[in-house]
Amino acid sequence: MNAIVVAKGEKSRRLNQDKALVKIAGRTLVEILLEKIAGIFDKIYLVTRQPAKFKFLESKNEIAAPDCARNDKPKKLELVKDNLKCGPLGGIFLGLQASDSFYNFVISADLLFLDRRLLSYLMKKEKNYQALIPGGREFLQPLCGIYAQSVRPALERMLAEKKYKLREIFPEIETAYVSGKELKRFGDPEVLFFNLNTVKDLEKARRMWRKFS
Repeated sequence: MNAIVVAKGEKSRRLNQDKALVKIAGRTLVEILLEKIAGIFDKIYLVTRQPAKFKFLESKNEIAAPDCARNDKPKKLELVKDNLKCGPLGGIFLGLQASDSFYNFVISADLLFLDRRLLSYLMKKEKNYQALIPGGREFLQPLCGIYAQSVRPALERMLAEKKYKLREIFPEIETAYVSGKELKRFGDPEVLFFNLNTVKDLEKARRMWRKFS
């Protein structure tokens, strides 16, 4: 299975900087996430509007596999340019388009408190869905779920109709949900799926990082 990391909020006005490049304890959020998921996935696609800003990641051995002498070994990390600029929905579509895996784990670049055990647990679930999403209606986490390639036509249709709310796709496809009870086996869902939207969120994330690290 491949992973599609979506660098959303790249022009966050409330944070006044790219969310994925915000630093916690000297490392960017995207570095923390990629190091956390290293070794779990066959390949990682990072979807971003500005690939040049993330070129530095390709040289990291724990993330990108080094090229062999004849340069015919593909790197583990591949940058995918988001030329659609339609939010996470467009990012998922482009990631699926680039990936050679039928099932792909989509993860937001700012989920720095994700638990590797949760990812492995979700990956082992029976593949009888088009999308596997943690949470229910009140606590849906569409940017930490597994999407099949068969979702692409529905995504493409929504893009054509200029409907960019990702949550609207789930009633149209075969969606399986992971209950809050299941999620709590791996920690507090509010911590596992904590993401940054404001300066206050960033301050809270730094306090949480010191507490849990």
